[in-house]
Amino acid sequence: MSQKSILGIGSLSTFLGCYWCLLFIGTHVPKPPTIHVQHADKLVHFVAFAGLAGLCAAIFCRQRFGVRDVFVSLFCLVYAGIDELSQIPAGRTADIFDWLADFAGILLGVLATRVILGRVLTHPRSQPTQPPTPRGVQQA
Repeated sequence: MSQKSILGIGSLSTFLGCYWCLLFIGTHVPKPPTIHVQHADKLVHFVAFAGLAGLCAAIFCRQRFGVRDVFVSLFCLVYAGIDELSQIPAGRTADIFDWLADFAGILLGVLATRVILGRVLTHPRSQPTQPPTPRGVQQA
């Protein structure tokens, strides 16, 4: 069974596009809702970018950890920086600590996706099986 059929890459790409648009809108709302918990905004950044990086890794990375995972991480990290800077014209502030929370979320998202995909792709049900050999016929 291929990774495409396991994950439904077409649907996953659509979900990523919607998620990314909502993430962009959410980070550029001029007056964000206030949360009265200390550092709650860092947790929001962490979770949001873990989701973004995890979805990107699920789509673009294959079975083993490798160069594509690093590329996805760097791409998401650069996007997080651009996202922070582009909030300034929307009346929000760019914060290095928000970017660091994004970075931590990106790392978790990519690594969690690797673990999940590693388990799914090595599960016995995901491995192709050979049809049973009829009696009296030897396999080559």
